[in-house]
Amino acid sequence: QSLEAQQILVRVFPQGDRVLTYGRSYGAFIWNASTGDLIHSLPLHRDTPWRINFCAVSYRGDMVATLDRRGLAVWSTVTGRRTRFRSSNVFGGLLFFPQDDRLLVFGYAESVIWNLNSGRDTWLGRGSRHEDPLDRINTAAISADGRLLVTCSNSLATVWDAADGAAL
Repeated sequence: QSLEAQQILVRVFPQGDRVLTYGRSYGAFIWNASTGDLIHSLPLHRDTPWRINFCAVSYRGDMVATLDRRGLAVWSTVTGRRTRFRSSNVFGGLLFFPQDDRLLVFGYAESVIWNLNSGRDTWLGRGSRHEDPLDRINTAAISADGRLLVTCSNSLATVWDAADGAAL
């Protein structure tokens, strides 16, 4: 079924029952994958001119994270309400850890793990930036046990210890 929305990006929930669209229309939308019915609309800040640039769906499917230039928000997919928010200078992409307890936020030369329970940050390679500060991290992956992660830029792939942010 075709979902009518002025969106440019999509994520499928791990359970296959819902779809998240986001981008051009200044919000994120959760749809029923079978019927095409809108379940929740996750708006941006009312006064922001920015669109949502990145989204991630938790492994259990009970949370969605959105990232725009004002910050990072975590939403309940049950209620459609924002449960956490923080400003963020890191801007590039985001991934939930398999345990749904942390988010990896990655971007230009730096990346951070945000612990959703404590609110604490673990910076990857803090103080040891890439040679080129504009060497944007394009993609990342997290191991199934959440202990390791890999970031890849235009010129470098790095494996990290997720507990302390140290390069291996």
